[in-house]
Amino acid sequence: MVGPILKLAFSILLHEKGKTLGAIGAVGFSVGLCLMQLGMRKGALESMAVVPAHSTADIWVVPSGTVNFDFTLPLDDRDIYRVLSVSGVERVEMVLVSQAKWRRDDGGMEVVELIGIEKGATMLAPWNLIEGTAEAINADLAVILDRTDLTKLDCKGLGHTTEISLVPTQAKMATVVGLTEGIRTFINSPIVFTSLDNARSFTSYGSSKGTALLVRVVQGWESEAVVEAINKIVGPELRASTRVRFCRHTIRYWSRGTGVGNFFLVLAGMGILIGLGTLTMIQHIHVSDHVREFAILKALGAGSLKISGLIAIQAMILASAGYAVGAAMSLAAREIMALNDFIIEVVLDPELFGLVFAGTILFSLLASVPGMIKIYRTDPEMVFRN
Repeated sequence: MVGPILKLAFSILLHEKGKTLGAIGAVGFSVGLCLMQLGMRKGALESMAVVPAHSTADIWVVPSGTVNFDFTLPLDDRDIYRVLSVSGVERVEMVLVSQAKWRRDDGGMEVVELIGIEKGATMLAPWNLIEGTAEAINADLAVILDRTDLTKLDCKGLGHTTEISLVPTQAKMATVVGLTEGIRTFINSPIVFTSLDNARSFTSYGSSKGTALLVRVVQGWESEAVVEAINKIVGPELRASTRVRFCRHTIRYWSRGTGVGNFFLVLAGMGILIGLGTLTMIQHIHVSDHVREFAILKALGAGSLKISGLIAIQAMILASAGYAVGAAMSLAAREIMALNDFIIEVVLDPELFGLVFAGTILFSLLASVPGMIKIYRTDPEMVFRN
């Protein structure tokens, strides 16, 4: 019985091409907007923890009171030995994260985020390098930054020199020795990699200071168990967490503390409402225009449930076609934004596509409910009236 109903549903939709194309366009716009907003939300939030996410450390140890990766507090070299004393810890490396000022050639200043990495570090290094090598940051006052930040920092590229400082009177002349591709954040300042010693020179941190410890766990040990052991040993001064949990903590801070996540959700919700409202109106008009034909079907013995099934099938057809249009639009828009170095990476993964498709089907079925109600209220006797 499904075959004839499906054939009839297609026939009706093809007969009224204008309304069908209008419905597909409405769903396509809604899906495209929803995918883009949710993809930008995911990309923006993931970029907040882009550095810890690309580390290979099993555990991150930071001073208690550190709200996220970017807003850090200092810790000391002696903390390395405290963590190393914990059973299950194989290696510990120090990282220094600090804000600093970058002097542009035009005299202006830009705030950058310095990432100081130990010489010979194995758990964190600049990635996606397109020029230079990761080891080049170990040279005296050498730095690596992202290609997309060249214009913002008024930087000419490899070999460019400029002043970096936390306090103007302590400025040091830095040299760009490498460039990365695609390492940027949505809200924060440009990321600049350098060695731990260089980062200490550029900032007011002492020769034994850092802001985080990266920990590798002995093979075969559970990271969660080692985290608990570290937290017992170091006391209330430090806080250990797995890399995944530390990234989530940072993302949660930016999402809830700044409203960035909610902003994109509101825009995605607007797209859903637009598509739902338009499709509901088109579906209701369609049923109203064919109410006499549906009454004839009821008079011939077709039940309201069967006719409602016809309306539901039409809704799913429109939803599937509109989804395909919207998905194609979002993929094209993502490529255009990537080519123009848009600050946010639009993350469109299979999970998001699946979620939006399921939502599209659901909301399209909801849009057909008013039409189904009208079918149930239609009296088959109307076909015998003038």
